[in-house]
Amino acid sequence: MLGSLRSWIAVAGAIALVDACGDNIKPHGLDDDGGVEPDGASVDGIIDGSGAGDGGDVDATQAIDAAIDAAGACGLSPVTWRLEEKTVTGLAHGDRAPVNVSRSTRFLVTVKMQPSCEEPAMLVFTPDALKPSGRITAFTFKAVGKTCPEPAVDVVRPIVVHLPTRDVWAISAGEHEVRVNVALSPAPACTDTPNPTCARDCQCATTRGEVCLGNEPGESPLTTRCVRPCEYDRDCGGQQCLGEVAVGPDHVCAAGAAECGEGRPECPAGHACTAGVCTPEFVLGEETRHPCTCDAECAKGLRCVESATPGQVRRCEVVCPTSGPWCGDKHACGAANKDSDGLAASDSVCGARE
Repeated sequence: MLGSLRSWIAVAGAIALVDACGDNIKPHGLDDDGGVEPDGASVDGIIDGSGAGDGGDVDATQAIDAAIDAAGACGLSPVTWRLEEKTVTGLAHGDRAPVNVSRSTRFLVTVKMQPSCEEPAMLVFTPDALKPSGRITAFTFKAVGKTCPEPAVDVVRPIVVHLPTRDVWAISAGEHEVRVNVALSPAPACTDTPNPTCARDCQCATTRGEVCLGNEPGESPLTTRCVRPCEYDRDCGGQQCLGEVAVGPDHVCAAGAAECGEGRPECPAGHACTAGVCTPEFVLGEETRHPCTCDAECAKGLRCVESATPGQVRRCEVVCPTSGPWCGDKHACGAANKDSDGLAASDSVCGARE
């Protein structure tokens, strides 16, 4: 068993786990790679600083080995992830150009997050079927089984929506609401040639994900541009996402700027940098999206996600912060009921698309 391959070493009040090759796996109470360490974990007086138990060192070692063996790959403090709705603390219309029924517009949603314990999930816009209104709902994946001592910070997240009827639209998120006047479609009509400036989405390269957006409130001159909106570099599928732009909308993909490589941030977990593009190393399917007890049982880049249905199995999933290309071939981010394989444990994960 594992107990025959390991020994516990006490160093300055911490407990370090060492494998048969002598590699330090991780000191108790320290977390150097985003993992989770148990708070005040103890095994009958051995780890809690009170010395060996009544049975002596041999019994103590056996007790520790038995506890670790029982815990398996998940260790003494298994971590899973649960999709949770977030309280919205702010909402703004992030598009100062006149809005019409033929172009998209953007809103900015503010939520509080604890970066070490939460990962962003997809924002959801739900229009009302009977009146010109809609609601934006914010979600995160919350780590279950992890202590998060740091305070929450404000995170501003953009979402692009289409308001399809001429009216004054009431857009809400949490207790916040903004009103947007939406006009009829202006001239000129749609053309086959995309233009840098625009009045309608159809004047943009929609097959590349472009829409027509205006610049942020307070910026001048007033302008609209055909842009590919983004929140993260991965949304651009090989390009950089620019959070701030001198002229025009912010949070847009920069053509010709590599997603990864020298001087760029590392790719998301489970991705490798190939010719400036973050490419998934995982292959999604029943073999990788299997039931799990904790993250340690999942392939790199996948999380052990709790089911939205109580009592159902957890599964290893790629969690999606946006609807961007996080999944690789034949899979896409979205709701659980869109997964043609029927495996999705939760919304906002990579599901199969036929």
